[in-house]
Amino acid sequence: MAVAEFGSPANIFMFLRGADNAIWVREIRNSAWRTSEWRSLGGKFLSQPAAFSMREGRIDVLGVWEDRSIRFTTFQNGVWETGWTSLGGNATSPPATCGLVRDNLNVIHVTPDRNIYHKNATDGNTWGPSLAGPWEDLGGYVSTSAGVGCAAVSDKAQRFDIVAYGRAPDHAMYFKKWNTVGGWQEWTGGKGSYKGDPTVVSTPERVDYFGIGTDNAVWTTGWTSSTGYSEPLSLGGTFQSTVTGIAIDSKSRLDILAVGDDNRLKHRGRSHGLWGTEWEDLGGSFNSAPKVVLLNSTSVGVFGVGFDGTVIHSTFTLGTGYYWGGEGQWYSDGGSMASAWY
Repeated sequence: MAVAEFGSPANIFMFLRGADNAIWVREIRNSAWRTSEWRSLGGKFLSQPAAFSMREGRIDVLGVWEDRSIRFTTFQNGVWETGWTSLGGNATSPPATCGLVRDNLNVIHVTPDRNIYHKNATDGNTWGPSLAGPWEDLGGYVSTSAGVGCAAVSDKAQRFDIVAYGRAPDHAMYFKKWNTVGGWQEWTGGKGSYKGDPTVVSTPERVDYFGIGTDNAVWTTGWTSSTGYSEPLSLGGTFQSTVTGIAIDSKSRLDILAVGDDNRLKHRGRSHGLWGTEWEDLGGSFNSAPKVVLLNSTSVGVFGVGFDGTVIHSTFTLGTGYYWGGEGQWYSDGGSMASAWY
């Protein structure tokens, strides 16, 4: 499941891989579904999609095609392109995306050699190193998909963060950074023992990394320019899905969600550097990792795939405390979706 948005009020596009392996889309505007039905964009995909808006009015959605190439299509000026353009590649993981500035899109994926490979669009249309040719090898020798995050630290400084788990026997968390000052930095990290896929939430002030440990608890590590990387911290719980996170306020508020071993959604908030004391049960019955969307300044929407393949959602009001008000009212949004990530 992927989400991309532009504009104010936000035009939010939600993408999933269907049971037919095509990519399906539906649009949210003014905190409600703009379209009554899911629309197929076609394709023959192995992975769930990734999506990103690099400018007002434009959305790019990408996925791993049946030949393991990365392919994308574009929504621009109110119209979807016909067909899917190949970026080449030989992906064994879904793509991950983020952007540094306007008209910039970074895409990474993992290949059979277990390294991470990278391409970027620099003016909205020009791809480097090339459109369908080789990708930039970032190394890594990883065991999982990779998470990415981008942040504009200032008008002249940007940062690109990658997180992945190393190979056996430790499956520790490793990090790689790019910034406008020094370019790519070496891989670092090597602590903890994880399973599944990691998540990164980047803001101008800090980066937060999350993963599910081999003990099934959520673990987190943070980074700031002044303190470097923190020691891994257990947030407890017993989980079976990848963590998803959202920075409600880049300076003070961060919220994370994951699906517990009872298939119900759990939430925990951090405010001004302090985590809430316990996980909040938001209910639902999930057969996928959740996706959270900031609908407006006071509410969020949370989406997932139920056990019948339909999309489900609930909305929650943001308060000043750590919690969202307990179990939500969950609605079915139709569709026939694949829950597998790859």
